[in-house]
Amino acid sequence: MVARDAIEILGMIERQGVRIWLDGGWAADALLGRQTRHHWDLDIVIEQKDVNAVVGMLQIRGYRPKHQNNPRPWNFALYNGPRREVDFHVVVLDEQGNGICGPPAGGRFYPAASLTGIGAIRGKVFRCVTRA
Repeated sequence: MVARDAIEILGMIERQGVRIWLDGGWAADALLGRQTRHHWDLDIVIEQKDVNAVVGMLQIRGYRPKHQNNPRPWNFALYNGPRREVDFHVVVLDEQGNGICGPPAGGRFYPAASLTGIGAIRGKVFRCVTRA
């Protein structure tokens, strides 16, 4: 995933009023303010209520489900050719702002403080997951 593609996808999603956070390698680079390596995918954290709209937008642009051994509704990927993959990390925000990922009994979540990062890719500012 090159920077131009990441910015295009993120901008498209945000123009629809959908709140997302960068995660993974692009989040680290955005927080540093520079690209440090090549990226195979774009990891995003997205609220469950917005998943269908974003998946639909990407499918119109030729993205298809990536065949995975164990896809889950809270973690799956869409792709459109080599190095054009969007990895979804789906959350439901609780009353404290924590992003619950998957069944609550699983205990997986993004702490609210980790959803406060701000970073930039080529001057474009995005929300980022930090490892707070």
